[in-house]
Amino acid sequence: EKPPPEYQPPHEKPPPEYKPPHEKPPPPEYPPYVKPPPEYKPPHEKPPGYNPPPYGHYPPSKKN
Repeated sequence: EKPPPEYQPPHEKPPPEYKPPHEKPPPPEYPPYVKPPPEYKPPHEKPPGYNPPPYGHYPPSKKN
């Protein structure tokens, strides 16, 4: 007997293609990648004429 036209047998999934486990590549001969040092930035030079009072000494306060 032919099954009704609506009937569809379950699709059997084909076996997945065999993939051998990925072999880790041999470790490189050179040492692991080291981040290059950040680009050298010279310290910011204070603008000319800028001379803050030494720490602990402040200009006289107007409150006094």
